[in-house]
Amino acid sequence: MPMTKPTHYYGVDVSKDQLHIAWQQDQHWCTHQLDNQTPTITAWLESQPAGVHYVLEHTGTYAHRLVCALALANRCFSLITPQQSKGFAQVVKTITKTDAQDAQRLALYGQRMQPLPSTLTGEELHQLRQCHKHLADLRVQQQAVANRLHALSYDPRASARVVESLHDSLAHYQTQIALFEDELDQMGQQQLAHVAQTMQRVSGIGPVASQVLA
Repeated sequence: MPMTKPTHYYGVDVSKDQLHIAWQQDQHWCTHQLDNQTPTITAWLESQPAGVHYVLEHTGTYAHRLVCALALANRCFSLITPQQSKGFAQVVKTITKTDAQDAQRLALYGQRMQPLPSTLTGEELHQLRQCHKHLADLRVQQQAVANRLHALSYDPRASARVVESLHDSLAHYQTQIALFEDELDQMGQQQLAHVAQTMQRVSGIGPVASQVLA
């Protein structure tokens, strides 16, 4: 996980279907909203600048996709407990009513508290990244076979043996993709549980932190 000083803190409020993101730019709040889907999250992260530190609250499995995407992209993030988030809100006397305001509060937590990055276990993350890359390759290969089948469908003299072989290959890729998707989901859940257990050993904001925020 990169340890350089962050240029921005992004707060991410996680819900079942949506991610609400907030950060400060030139003294103004900026907000963005994403579907809580891995392809959408991954594409958005690729468009973001380096030096961003993401702060999110542990919300069980709903945060799984974001945490895994951040780790796989080698992005700096902190996963805080609901107790830490609630304690911070009490200290700064903020009352949030919307998801966007929750995201702003998390970004502010990052600015004020500068939390240490959360980490995933090194070897397991290495395995996770390898499986993730292999799954992406399988999907590319599957699409190539599907494209060949589609092209052959326009040829009235297409070889039946070739078509049958391509169908067999397509079925093989579909099986492998399903297996790796399931394995990645299980591995990601284990990684998220590890991070959550580590973070939950830390109590909510105490007297020292309160003095810092005062």
